[in-house]
Amino acid sequence: MIKSSTYRAGSGLQRELLAAYSALEHRTTRELPDAEVDAAFRRLLARVSALLFLHGDAVPRDCWQTLRAPSTGTDDAVDVLAAFLETGRAPLLEVAAASELQQELVHFSRIVDIGSLGLDDTDADQAVRRLRNSDRMPEDLKVLSELLIVVRSRLSQRGARRPAPQLREPRMAEHELTAHTSVWLPAQRDFLLCVSSPRRRTRKEVAYLCSALLQYLTPAEAALAVWAYAVATPVRAWIDVALVETTSDTRTSSLAWSHPGGHLIHTDQPPLDWCLQHLPRVHTDAASTEHVTAHGVKVRLHPDRRLTVTEATQPEWVAPPLVPPARTAVSATHMREQAQRLFAAWSGSQIASMECGHVHLDRDLDIDQELGAQLGAAAVEALNRNRLPAPTLTPMVDDDHVLVKLRPADYRTFLQRHFPEAAMHLIAESSPIVRSIACGLWQRLHTLGLAERCRRRGDNMFLTLDNGNHCELFEDVPGENATGCVFFETALLVYRSAPARFDTYFRERFDLADGVHEHACRILDAAGDHDEKIGRLERFYMLFTDVTAPEAPDPGVCRLVESVLDAGTLTHLNVLEDYYEVQQGKVRAVIDLLDLPIRLLTLHFNAHSGRLVLEGEQ
Repeated sequence: MIKSSTYRAGSGLQRELLAAYSALEHRTTRELPDAEVDAAFRRLLARVSALLFLHGDAVPRDCWQTLRAPSTGTDDAVDVLAAFLETGRAPLLEVAAASELQQELVHFSRIVDIGSLGLDDTDADQAVRRLRNSDRMPEDLKVLSELLIVVRSRLSQRGARRPAPQLREPRMAEHELTAHTSVWLPAQRDFLLCVSSPRRRTRKEVAYLCSALLQYLTPAEAALAVWAYAVATPVRAWIDVALVETTSDTRTSSLAWSHPGGHLIHTDQPPLDWCLQHLPRVHTDAASTEHVTAHGVKVRLHPDRRLTVTEATQPEWVAPPLVPPARTAVSATHMREQAQRLFAAWSGSQIASMECGHVHLDRDLDIDQELGAQLGAAAVEALNRNRLPAPTLTPMVDDDHVLVKLRPADYRTFLQRHFPEAAMHLIAESSPIVRSIACGLWQRLHTLGLAERCRRRGDNMFLTLDNGNHCELFEDVPGENATGCVFFETALLVYRSAPARFDTYFRERFDLADGVHEHACRILDAAGDHDEKIGRLERFYMLFTDVTAPEAPDPGVCRLVESVLDAGTLTHLNVLEDYYEVQQGKVRAVIDLLDLPIRLLTLHFNAHSGRLVLEGEQ
């Protein structure tokens, strides 16, 4: 569980920011060679730059120049970057810096962006499996798209007016202008993408990655994400990219970036100077604009919205005028109807439990919780029409990776408005019950002979999955030894398979007046600051230390876990934002690896684009 002082260790700018904004905590970076830490820091700078552009064209440059200034000490760096992520401005001296997005980034990174530093496979077959099971979209890029969705969503909920992605056909028409330059236009004609490179395959790969991201991001966001990925990736030939996008009748965005080829992050140039040098050139709200790429291609937007592309002595190529997208507000009613159709056709087994409207306790309830709850209610209604029993409601509140502000009681009241008759088990992520189940699964992992797949990096323990990726099992092994998020989610599904049995076992074994989760939520509901509440919670959880130690899984809990698993396969449903796609995929991979009789369905949604997909049916 984090406290207000977490992530600060006085370890220097690079290691301090890596610990606060990535999956590389202080112990890990102390053990890595300086060159690898430097490269990881440059990747972080590029990724965070893409996020900072959501605040405005000049914000990344302002942020890195502020951090580079002599007046900014290392001790202030985490707060300075947190302030820029939250507001797009440097922090005010008299106001404590908000850190919601910082907590999002570091928590999210520990789930889906572990990488391979310090986790190199000793088994060559693992590398082959990673290649065989990889998707065409690199996981680093998919993770960055999810981070962009998270930050854009948070900013929109605070009133920022950001263009939202729209559901569209991702294919684009290619026009090969010269041996070095190709232009792509979508059917909607709301943007133009110009890519130059001596390798046609490289040009097509950039266009493919941009188009694949359009189901999650706006065209400009997609081009920024590909830039952040490219500058951290070896490239065989130089690349110039320019994109012009019209977002409404009056707003136009454009950007351009270049990659000289090779591996940009391996350089002696100071990291902040390096990032400032390679930042994309971004312009918004311009009636006309012109980008001249590093190799002389001129992309010009004229006041009448005509676009022209000119390369050296070649004739000017004139594109059709851009057409502003026909944007309609996302209809919650339409998305509820979609959810009902999906589950009206459900022919699988009974769905035992459902989580929807997932919330972190560091923020107020917002459109994601509202829509998630509505979609969950729509699914239940459709299942009832099929004469299938309603799933037990098993909402989980994240009190473990955030600075707690929202009361669980307020969240329960919100859910009861949507599910007035539902059986409900409200679960704190810090739950010692779920923790004890994770210890039981740790023993199961060893029983199945999977211990050789475990890797220690820094103070953390990781598991190599069948596709060659990794998930965090335990964080800070010699200290708090907290359960990693994906492993926690797996244990949570076991709990959700028989919540009453687990609750009763703990109440009777520890002679409790009420349930563990009920008592924990009362502590979080009480008055007091974050550190005070967490202190009370930790004192309560000391009752359960005998059953929450991975090095000594409790025999009684292990027998209960195996008894629940022996009862047969159960199906569980999560209704989650679509930036949880990578995380949910990792949970399914752990379920398969541990041979658990659990089927996980996930209804992914996006409240800003209207996207709705059901995963896990097969």
